[in-house]
Amino acid sequence: GDGSDVQSATIDGWVESLSSGLIEIAYVVTEDRLKSNEITFATIVKDFAGTVEDQLVKNAAAVAPPVPPSSSSSLVGSGITAADVLVAIVLVAATTRVHGRAASTVSEHTDTLIHTVLTNSAVRDAMGDSRVTPDDVLMVEGVIPQLADTMANLKVSSDGGGGAAAAGAVPTDAELSADKNAIVAKLVELDIMAKTYGHVACMTGEELVTNVPVPPTESHTKNLFFKDKKHGMFLVTVSPDAEVNTKSLGKDMLG
Repeated sequence: GDGSDVQSATIDGWVESLSSGLIEIAYVVTEDRLKSNEITFATIVKDFAGTVEDQLVKNAAAVAPPVPPSSSSSLVGSGITAADVLVAIVLVAATTRVHGRAASTVSEHTDTLIHTVLTNSAVRDAMGDSRVTPDDVLMVEGVIPQLADTMANLKVSSDGGGGAAAAGAVPTDAELSADKNAIVAKLVELDIMAKTYGHVACMTGEELVTNVPVPPTESHTKNLFFKDKKHGMFLVTVSPDAEVNTKSLGKDMLG
């Protein structure tokens, strides 16, 4: 019906808004570029967080009775959607990257939404992050208050145990075999020759280069995922040190 179409369009709008800069700050921008443009990037993150807070406050007030800040409201409709999950994940990543660079703590409704999303067991399992390391706690300390409190009370692992799902763990050869790993299985099925490297989770291209040395004849890659309403989805693979202007890239690809 018209209502579901409007909700779907609104969800798409939030997802697209992430690609206008926040995803780049969270996962693409190099540390050197982050340092040289720290105020600009921090302002982008702060402004986006403010937009999220305004929408959450608006939705909370529209509910009868109104939703208090301590209870989770959502960006679209009356329940958590893909927009809430993606916004929470990317906003945390971007906020923690600019933390200490004039980025302020998120406001109360946004903090509650992030807490609701990122402490959900299904979300954490999907992110491959069902356990919490000391670094996780330090990363959000003082930036996402409620999430930091919850993470501090969860079981903290300092040994990386628990298999590949544990943060900081290196997958075993068995976990990288075709019968355990769907991606490896697909490569085998398509008869594509590939060498698999087991390594700790890397959130940026710089971390991958540091943690996973490769022979001089090989290269790391950085993968960028784009979605366009008219043209579908695109996966762009570039060198880890490549500076990518996502807006220009979109124009070049779509004409």
